Amino acid sequence: MAMSTVDAKRRVVIPAASPGETFDIQSQGEGRLLLVRVEQPKPGAARTSRARCLEAIAASPLQPTKSRSQMYSEAVAEYVVRHEPDSLTEQINAVCAEVDTRPDAFLASAARRVLERTEW
Repeated sequence: MAMSTVDAKRRVVIPAASPGETFDIQSQGEGRLLLVRVEQPKPGAARTSRARCLEAIAASPLQPTKSRSQMYSEAVAEYVVRHEPDSLTEQINAVCAEVDTRPDAFLASAARRVLERTEW
């Protein structure tokens, strides 16, 4: 059985490994780790072109039915429903207590002038 010790820089020497090799570390529980050698792509290996990626997306049976803004809106609404609304309000209030949320004098004056010229 081969044994290794972790040094001060958290490095371990693996007798069967070569310099530059990459390993996936999988926890097996109870202090056991499994190292799985990961194959690195060979230099100069063919890459998928942008056009090929777009073709694959178009051919995919999974097509989005919602816009990105609609998905974002629904995600925020779901987040608010899932999390205690009072807690979220408390967090927002805590931030507002630390930040000066009063409008500056110039902004207030400009807003007042615009409102005075606006027909109601």
